Amino acid sequence: MGRWAASGRPRPRRCAVDAQTAAVADSIAIRELSARYNFAIDEGRVEEWAATFAEGGTFESALLGTHTGSEALLEFGKGYSAAFTGRHCTTDHVVDLDGDRAHQRCYLVLVNNDGGCRVSTTAVYEDDLVRTADGWRFVHRRVVPDTALH
Repeated sequence: MGRWAASGRPRPRRCAVDAQTAAVADSIAIRELSARYNFAIDEGRVEEWAATFAEGGTFESALLGTHTGSEALLEFGKGYSAAFTGRHCTTDHVVDLDGDRAHQRCYLVLVNNDGGCRVSTTAVYEDDLVRTADGWRFVHRRVVPDTALH
């Protein structure tokens, strides 16, 4: 009689636990990617900001345009970072995993520090992500203006 049978306890489902642990780790990694994105663009580290996107990745905003690919992202990031003095804050992340792909929704609160400290924008990020050899990256990050507050 095996150890688990003799104890009267059910054998642990190792595969299910491992899958759950992996899903939690992936969700945390995606949230941290969002934080790295925020810190990098707010602190003027444009190359690091652009590196949060997968090869051929897209940033899309009705106000700021659509920028696809490393060169376009770098060019946009340099101009944006030079003009913006504030902080990107993301909250309420909802991550849906599908193997090496994921979708994330989260709120964006943009705090501007242009002589005062005020909330200048609220929006929702709609993100499509892919797992790469370097970890999770944005394939498409879309800024959806928040109409709920207007």
